Amino acid sequence: MSWRFVGVDMGADEIFVDQVNPWKHKWIATKESPIEVSDPLYPNQKHFMSVYLINVNGYTIKFAAGEFLNGVWGFYVPG
Repeated sequence: MSWRFVGVDMGADEIFVDQVNPWKHKWIATKESPIEVSDPLYPNQKHFMSVYLINVNGYTIKFAAGEFLNGVWGFYVPG
């Protein structure tokens, strides 16, 4: 499965995954292996992001997230 970079959030709560702010919902960890991604600013640096689900009004959103640096979160979606 390929993953598409959504953006970075540095604690400002201004990131949206499928038009939903993931910080405002409970993250459900999946049993999937973490995905390996390249840092968007430093492509030679690799990071592992865990895969999560959130449920919003009967709709399930799948995404991957993790920290590039302390407090600097990266978000990805399938596709």
